[in-house]
Amino acid sequence: MEQNELNTTLMPLFKAVYFTAKNDLALFITPKLCEPLSSLGITKFNHYTDRHSVHDILECISDTIRTDIIQELSSCNCIGLMIDETTNICNKKILTINSKYFYKGEKKFKILGVVELENGEASTVYQMLKKNS
Repeated sequence: MEQNELNTTLMPLFKAVYFTAKNDLALFITPKLCEPLSSLGITKFNHYTDRHSVHDILECISDTIRTDIIQELSSCNCIGLMIDETTNICNKKILTINSKYFYKGEKKFKILGVVELENGEASTVYQMLKKNS
């Protein structure tokens, strides 16, 4: 794929995934964000908009997003952390690590991590937090 073709096909998709992740939006809206490009005749990326491809793209750009969040957090005077154990739609126990903070006068809520747990027992949650700190 030539550079110009790459810029007109995959870069808009990467930007849409970045936008959804950065703004804590559900990734399933990414194809909707790309619809205007399809109306302009840019359709080569359409086979990359399934949920597996979008997730793979998110994995590729997650370091950039993580760095942005860490920079915001490091400039804050105080941060609120919330740790929540829940069950996902596949009936697996997961632990979410969330933060709340003010950045440049704007209230922010960011998911810092999602970790699968063996079970929902307090000792398991504690061990996972200790291991990942």
